[in-house]
Amino acid sequence: MKFSQDVLDRATVIAEECQGGYLPYCNARCPMQTDVKGYVNLIGENKLDEAMKVIRDKLFLPGTLGRICAHPCETECRRGKEFSQPISIAALKRYAADKADNEAAWNVSRKASTGKKAAVIGLALRVRRRQLIWQKRAML
Repeated sequence: MKFSQDVLDRATVIAEECQGGYLPYCNARCPMQTDVKGYVNLIGENKLDEAMKVIRDKLFLPGTLGRICAHPCETECRRGKEFSQPISIAALKRYAADKADNEAAWNVSRKASTGKKAAVIGLALRVRRRQLIWQKRAML
């Protein structure tokens, strides 16, 4: 497929200047503030180990989040706004985790206890619901 020069120029602006000096839309919409542009570029260069380091800088479970995340970043993707085809950010995160996440590289050290406690309520039901949806799709 051959693209017009106008399309190539617009794509170059998006890739090189994505929001100029501002935080890209995808990063701004990510609840975890991951460096989306950074790890997407590394995955595109097939540098999966480096991409995993960028992802793991903010996320402990990238494979899981690549599957269950609501990916608000994709609705704000500049490529989606310009070309109606946002980058599949969650799928790329999942791909990198499936291919290059190495348990030996995980930082599982614990910080000193602060005495505070937290509870996650309702997450198990949401995860199980997603699993059932994926199983149903797989059977179709």
